[in-house]
Amino acid sequence: LRIPEGAFVIGTAAAIKKHHKRIDYLIREFARFASGFESQPSTLPPPYLVIAGSHQTDTEALQALASELCPEHIKFLVDHPHERMPDVLRCYDAFVLTSLFEMMPIALLEAIATGLSVITNNHPVLEWMGGPGGIRPDMSIEGSLCRTLQELTPDSVAQHGQAARDH
Repeated sequence: LRIPEGAFVIGTAAAIKKHHKRIDYLIREFARFASGFESQPSTLPPPYLVIAGSHQTDTEALQALASELCPEHIKFLVDHPHERMPDVLRCYDAFVLTSLFEMMPIALLEAIATGLSVITNNHPVLEWMGGPGGIRPDMSIEGSLCRTLQELTPDSVAQHGQAARDH
């Protein structure tokens, strides 16, 4: 994926589509965060976004959006073999699920089990799953995820990840 060692990797694992999974929102929010990254002081290394998931009818349009907004820092793993996903998750520093609601997303459970800091919408089921370690902005609001990403530090990411795994 040509991501430099030591980069801050934000990732997701979801069907690569707009409807429900809201990958377009994730791309826009990350691009906003990445564009302001160099102009604002941060304790994090340069950020990258990895989107791993199944191909959908709007995947190409989402890849084009990513290429337009943040071509060097957004990477896709389309139809990556499920048995290799644990290796992908171990490359992430934080896991983001941008669905406004879910019933019991397996990818979120896998991220928590890996010890990742998890960022989800403030929906009751997602709050319950993430427990006290979850980070829960209101992702129905534009800019909310970007502000959340701006507030992350290496210590907060580690603490949230450990708390989520303990939960």
